[in-house]
Amino acid sequence: MTIMTSIALLMTLFGVSTAIVIPPETPGDDAVAIVIVQGAYVYPEQYREFGLALQRASDAPLWVGIAEGFLDNFPNPLQINAKINKVLGEMSDAGMPDDAVIFLSGHSVGGVFIQSEIPTIPAVGLLLFGSYLTTPLAEYPVPVMHRQRHAGRTNQTHSHR
Repeated sequence: MTIMTSIALLMTLFGVSTAIVIPPETPGDDAVAIVIVQGAYVYPEQYREFGLALQRASDAPLWVGIAEGFLDNFPNPLQINAKINKVLGEMSDAGMPDDAVIFLSGHSVGGVFIQSEIPTIPAVGLLLFGSYLTTPLAEYPVPVMHRQRHAGRTNQTHSHR
């Protein structure tokens, strides 16, 4: 592998991407933030409407950040920490208060990989969509909301703790 190829790979894995940041329409006290990590091969932009819907439904000023730039458009454990921190940094740069309450959210494989970040990111809760917990719920350190759709059944939501 050449040096240029190595540098290009490192830039792809750990930098140069941006995040989608959607500030609340009406800033105020008691800000809340949600960081969304995509499912496998789903474009991050496709979560924008979901983020806007969450903002409309929220009584609190809700900051929405959507991670971008995963190698091959597939969330992975090598990039997850840097991508989440990139989102939080860009939200902060856009004016998110330092004391905003943070939730991590992931769809499919994105939901699997965000779980490893709970000890390092000051998140107060986890929202999973079409994903699963890799740790027994009784041992999980923060509250979890799990939304799952099963073929042939109605949508199911399970909130825990």
